Amino acid sequence: MVPVEVGVVVAFVLVLAFVPVPFVVVAFVVVALVPAFAPMLVLAFVVEVAVGLADVAAVEAPSPPPSPTLIPTNAELFPFADLGGNVLAEVANHRVLRPVVAHDVLKRRVGSTVFRGRRG
Repeated sequence: MVPVEVGVVVAFVLVLAFVPVPFVVVAFVVVALVPAFAPMLVLAFVVEVAVGLADVAAVEAPSPPPSPTLIPTNAELFPFADLGGNVLAEVANHRVLRPVVAHDVLKRRVGSTVFRGRRG
């Protein structure tokens, strides 16, 4: 079974959590009714203060700075390949990362049978 003192402390903390009554008022009432619970109320007060300070510290803690995003080099992406240079930089220099424009597509297909005879 759970000791009576533990039950009183749990009930005391729950009362303080849900009822907007100052700690001192509840403590005086409980100590006036049962003087043997005074040490347990001191312990409950310490717990309440610790929880309150932890809540304040959690709210006021600054968020960590964002980590920098780096483009990995070829050696980092493929440590065993000997391709030379940065693969992502080479891809960026080609058409792969540029937006596709309809005019570019038409320029590539001018020599095909679809566009033969329609050159302007």
